Parts: sequence; C-alpha cells; structure tokens
Amino acid sequence: MLKKVLILLLLPWFSCTSLAGELDSLKTLLKSASGTLRVDILNDIANSQKYVSTDSVLHYARLALKLAGELEYLHGKSNSYSNIAFVNVYRGKKDSAIAFIEKALAIDRVSGNKENEARNRLYYGNALMQFEEYEKASQNFIKALEYFEKTGDKFYTSKISGHLGIVFASLNDYQTALEYFNKALSGKREVNDSLGASMILTNLGYLHLKLKKYSEALSYFKKSLSFFEGTRYNNNLATLYSNIGECYAAMNEYNNALKYLTLAQGYLDKNRALYEQAFIYNHIADIYIKTGKFTKGEQYLKQALEVAGRIEHKTELALTYKLYHNFYLNTGDAKKAQQYFDKYISLRDSISSAERHEQVAVLKTKYETEKKEKENAILQADLEMEKKERILNQRLVWFVSVAGCLLIVLGFYFNRSLKQKNVILQKENKIKEAEKETIKQETIANQQREFSHKLIEKQEEERERIAGELHDEIGQELLIAKNKLLIDSKNKQSKALNDEVSGILSDAIEGLSAISHNLSPLELEELGFTETIAVMIGRVENSSEIKFNLETENIDQILHEKKQINLYRVIQEAVNNIIKHSEAATAGLVIKRLDNDIIIKITDDGTGFDLSGISSDTDRPHFGLSGMKERVKLLGGQLNISSELNSGTEIKILLSADN
Repeated sequence: MLKKVLILLLLPWFSCTSLAGELDSLKTLLKSASGTLRVDILNDIANSQKYVSTDSVLHYARLALKLAGELEYLHGKSNSYSNIAFVNVYRGKKDSAIAFIEKALAIDRVSGNKENEARNRLYYGNALMQFEEYEKASQNFIKALEYFEKTGDKFYTSKISGHLGIVFASLNDYQTALEYFNKALSGKREVNDSLGASMILTNLGYLHLKLKKYSEALSYFKKSLSFFEGTRYNNNLATLYSNIGECYAAMNEYNNALKYLTLAQGYLDKNRALYEQAFIYNHIADIYIKTGKFTKGEQYLKQALEVAGRIEHKTELALTYKLYHNFYLNTGDAKKAQQYFDKYISLRDSISSAERHEQVAVLKTKYETEKKEKENAILQADLEMEKKERILNQRLVWFVSVAGCLLIVLGFYFNRSLKQKNVILQKENKIKEAEKETIKQETIANQQREFSHKLIEKQEEERERIAGELHDEIGQELLIAKNKLLIDSKNKQSKALNDEVSGILSDAIEGLSAISHNLSPLELEELGFTETIAVMIGRVENSSEIKFNLETENIDQILHEKKQINLYRVIQEAVNNIIKHSEAATAGLVIKRLDNDIIIKITDDGTGFDLSGISSDTDRPHFGLSGMKERVKLLGGQLNISSELNSGTEIKILLSADN
C-alpha cells in the first residue's frame, strides 16, 4: 500500500513562488486593476489558492484566461493554462491536465519567454510524475534545471532537486533520493523558503517511513506539521495527516492511524482529489479489516473501488482487489476471495509488464551511457599518450641535432652516449606500450565481468517478462478467439466444429496460464514463500491423482527474497519430477526450521531410480537434477538424494537461515 504515495501524496506541484501577499491584499488590488495587470492578479489569486481550494483555483484561472484571450496577452494565457492544469492533475484527469500544460508550453515557445517555459517544464514534470510516467518527467525536470542553473536561480534549482529526490525514491533508490532531498533542503533554507523546506521535510519523513525508521519519520512529519498547522495550506495538511496515519499504521497503532487518516479524508473529499481519495479509502479499509470491523471495511472498499475505477488508476484498483480478497477470506467467502485474487493477479500482471518495459529502457540507456564514458576514457588516454610521444620525439630530434654538432668535436664518446640514450628511450616506449595494453585488457575484463554479473541477476527478471508477455498478449488472443467461436456457435451448421475448437482453445488457455505461473510465481511477492508453496501443492494435488502431504513452518522472514525464488525453483522441479516420472500414490513435502538451519524433505512412494547410473556427464536427461544441484549451491546449502528401484525417492535439502 505504500508503493506510490511518495509521489502522489507528497508531490509539491507549486511552491507558490511568493504568493504575492495575502489573498485579501490581492483582492483589494484587483478592484482597481485593469488590462494585463488584472490578468496577472487573477492568476496570482488562483496560484495562492492551490493549497487551499481547487475550486477557487479553477474559478480565478478561468476568469484570467478569458480576459487574457480578449487582450491577446500570451504570458497571461500561459499562466492561466498552468493553473487549470494543476486542478486537473489534482483531480486525477490525466488527459486534460497534459493538454492544458502543453498549451502553456506552446504559448511560451511562440512568445520566446524562456523563463516561463522552464517553469512550465517543471510543472509538466510534476504532472507526468503524478501519473507515474517517470522517464518523461525526468526529461522535463532536466530541461528546466539547465535553464535555472545558467541563470543562478537557487530557488528553482533547489526545488528541482527535491523533485529528482522523488523520482529516485519512486525507483527505490533511497540513498540517491536522500542525497537530493538533503541538497534541496539546504537550498530552501539558504533562500529562506519556509514553505518549500517544510515540503522537503515531509518527503524526508516519508522516505524514512519506507525505510521503516518510524521514529525518524514521525520527527520529520511533526517538524513539517508545525509549519502548516494554522495556515490555509489544506492540501499539505491532508498530505501530512495521511503520512502520519501511514506511520502509525506501520507501527500497528491503529487508533492513532485512523485518527489522522480520517482528518486527511476530510480535506481530500472537500477538494475532490480523486487519486488521494482512493488511496485513503483503501488504507482505512485495510485497518478496519485488520481490526475485525468488516462492515466499515467493506464500506470504504466500495468507495475506493468506485473512485479508482472512475479514474482508471491501475495501482490503486489492484490494491482494492487485493483488499477485497483479504476481506472475503476473513468473512468466510472463499469463492469471492478467489475471484478478487484472480482479478488482482491479472491487473498486477499488466502493471508489472509495463514497469518491466520501462525498467529495461532505463537500464539500456544507463548501460549505453556507461559504455560511451568508458570508450571516451580510453580514447582520452590514447590521445594523452600520443601527445607525450610527440613531445618526446620533438625533444629527441633537438637532442640528436645538438649531439650531431658536438659529435664533430667529441667524436666517439658522444656517439656512444647517444646510442645508450636511444636504447633507454626505446625501452621506455616499450614499457609505456605494455602498460597501455595492460590497462586496455583490464578494462575489457572488467566490462566482461560486469556483463556476466548483470546477466545472472536478470535471469529471473527475463522469466517474469516472458510470463507477462504470454499472459498479456498470447493469452488475450486465445481468449478473443474462443469468445468469437462461442458467439458463432449459435449457427447450428458449425456448432459441432465450434464446440470442438472452443474446447481446444480452453485447454490452450489453461496451459498458457500454467506456463505463465511456472515461469514467474507472482505469488512469492504477494503471498510470501510459505503460502506460495501451499498454493503450488494445492494446484498439483487438484490436477493429479497423487495425494500430497504438506507439513511446513513459516520461513518467510528468515530467508532473503533472492534465496526464496531459487528454493522455490528447486522444490518446483522436485514436485514436477514426482508427477511426471514417479508413478507414486502419495508424496510428502516437509519444511522445518531447526535453530539456524532450514530442513526440506521431499519424498514419494513411486518407482524410484538407480542413482549409480547418473553421472555429471548425463545429468541433463535425469529430471533436471543438475539444475536443482546448481541452485542449491547458489543458496550455500547441501542436497542429498536417496532412491532405489521400486522403493521411492527421498530428497533432503539443508540451508542456513539468513541472520
């Protein structure tokens, strides 16, 4: 539930550059203003209301836009569009928000107002980040930052540093995010921007909340709250109340959590902030479900489902499905619980596929950049070497000329000295060439080692990508074909053929789903290792005649997630071997923890096999045993197999628990 809230609840859209005084003063000036000055004051009033009332922002921005259009005042129109875009972002209307901010940028390009264009680039980046389009957001931030660094504007450079902190926090690079936030906080304090500094404190609090440093998080939140309480920045108060509620919920202090989340809800409902509403409803529902107040929990789930569905926000909608799954599990309706879990997995698959594509693009760009930098470094070293050799040759020519003149007078003595110097220079050149070649070879070797390391790390990610593509693309095409056949089955002349083909497609869809789950067990992330193993055994038992006995202790918290996926693959391979080859009537899986060790035992009463006939050279045909052995080695464990013909098989795995 905490994944996206840093951007969507903590995002400071505008810092309201100076607010141009209090609202009453602006309204007083407005009474006597006319022409373009009146447009500017209307936009200033709209700007001052951004953290008070979105309805007021929209009202004054529209008045400013109408007057600016009549006066053909480009700067006024640009600012009006930016203010209207803010309201649409806050209310979750992506297409409208982007359309208005792009209108503002188009006007800036026509008018040649570079400063206003840079500010609108910043606002555009905020809007894109609000809708989780991080790559485009970062591009706009960088363009804005380039302008303000050239002009030496510390206010905006510190502001953009804060936004880059949000980008890295969203990508789970917390250390880099912390560096940017601290840089932004220092800049805000340097220019005496109390509002901006308080927003950065809020972001720092949330970052520590994600790092599970709850005391530090509450300290940052309360420092920020001391600034905003008693002000008219209602949206910031809603953000702080929401984050403090999040912190107390993480600490299992549910009464305090509900108190602050309810305060946040009041502000968000008033300003119709749809995304934040969906988030708050989901979080309050989660607390009520955990505390056994199911009626209240269901009430908030219905509200979350309606809002998340209306704005088509996949992340919050997936979360709502997951919470409905928990709700029906706790209220005893297993059928509905399974239905919502299937919805959750399907939508989560779609989100994960999109995220994988984005991550691949980022990694590719990063790799190409690093590769180019290394090539440039090698080229620069070559140029420096050539320069030194050229200087050395010039000196050598001078020396030979002088030596030639002296040779007439000194004869043999200087001739011998010259030859010795030439020998020394040649040796030095050879040494330098050897050093150059050594550096080049070391660079290539390092690049190869780095590539091999990344290849190993990405193996499981590639399996997840393939599973996502099978599910999202091939699975959808099969399902469409099946539905078309079912519709056409009303034609009696082709009904038999349609029924036959429909049955084949159903089998294909089920097979495809099984392949997808085998490639990428999404349950590991969502349910944890122990429950995922139980789900796998349940599926196997339902699809075969073998009776499986499962006895397992919860080891989720004592085994690192990377070890979990490898151990899952080992158990999956062993269970598949039992189904395909053992001809067993019963089988068993035992997972226990003994002190700092984890013991796994997998048995069956099947036909068994002759271990003496298996060698390292012939492992591959024997049920994937080599793959199991390699994964157990990666886990730092031991694998022992006992089997005899017609006497069943027993596999024992011993691992050390993570400390």
